[in-house]
Amino acid sequence: MPRHEQLSSCCKPGKDFLGAIWRNGAFAGEFGDPHIQNTDLEGGQTAPSIRTLAKIIRDLVKERKGQLSLMEKEDLQKVERIVSDLVLASEIDAEKDAVSDHKCVPDFVKKFQRRLTEMKDGQRLAVTGGWSDKGGGHAIMHVVWKTKDSYDFSVINTGQGVEYHPATNKWFPKKKHKVAITIKGIKAERFLDPAIWFLFWKLRLTHKKENDSEQMYEVLLPHLANGPLAQAVEAADKDDLCGEYETIQRSGTCYYRCILSTLRFLMKRDGFNEKQRKQFLFQIRCAYLDRVLADLKAMKDQQCADGKDSSTSSGLLEDSDVRMINVACRQTAMAALKELKRGSLDAKGLQVVRTQVKTVQETIKNMLKSDVAFQNRLGE
Repeated sequence: MPRHEQLSSCCKPGKDFLGAIWRNGAFAGEFGDPHIQNTDLEGGQTAPSIRTLAKIIRDLVKERKGQLSLMEKEDLQKVERIVSDLVLASEIDAEKDAVSDHKCVPDFVKKFQRRLTEMKDGQRLAVTGGWSDKGGGHAIMHVVWKTKDSYDFSVINTGQGVEYHPATNKWFPKKKHKVAITIKGIKAERFLDPAIWFLFWKLRLTHKKENDSEQMYEVLLPHLANGPLAQAVEAADKDDLCGEYETIQRSGTCYYRCILSTLRFLMKRDGFNEKQRKQFLFQIRCAYLDRVLADLKAMKDQQCADGKDSSTSSGLLEDSDVRMINVACRQTAMAALKELKRGSLDAKGLQVVRTQVKTVQETIKNMLKSDVAFQNRLGE
């Protein structure tokens, strides 16, 4: 198991600091996608990443409310609803993980079907998805929407299989895809067919070569659509039931990028405009840096408690830690300039970000001031 998947709890004095936020898979997914291809930082689990992101968002709303200048109290209540939806998805995923014997799969599927059957008009249910093959697999997300006499079903995919989603070269040389697509108006008798959900969960619970994107996009989804998937997506898109065009993942970060894209999608469906969504996603990055500072402080406090010289922390901070934190600082700083141009961040807000990034970097320098090799890397 990669080190960054071992723990997600807050790093506290007396701990071994495996739970430091920069060693968490969610952190690698948030900041590392352009940089970690073909490294051991690729790959992770969706449910733990949801729990980490939920904590980051709730801390953001509590402690950084002043930086969310485009949001009112009602907007923050909507955000909490979205977070609760995502957390429930992680809980259902945990129930799936508890299925240790294939003989228990039918009971698990029946329990999940009951959730769908008991949904009321206007309710929605976020669900983790994807497929597991012999080499690992791919993570995606779904949202079930209950309408008066039918269901809508959304697929949020940031990687393998996204070729089945609408794409555009409008932002050439970047190619973007509608990572969130929807099939609308699925009759209850078709949507609640046990065979559909047995296949859906079999793709997750069995590690077989045939578990791939074709099973999802050429078998399961066309059946739900009762026809060609492309036509169903086009019809839903005309009713603005799909997401926006996005850049897909570059590395093996599907486990986290699908969560972020689901967050964007649900914010769009809940009426947040583009500037609000951009501002909120940017402030998530700042909230991660808040957690970095808290964990660095806890690490320094532990050094003092152990009677160690706080300037020699090579036993706690590693080369990979410093590199990952610096990547996060650079990306947050560059994102701040983009938000300034968009108008979702003012000059005062930009200065707040600059101060935050500088504080993180200076904290690391102080912790490693006796290590010349680390000092050289800080300037890279």
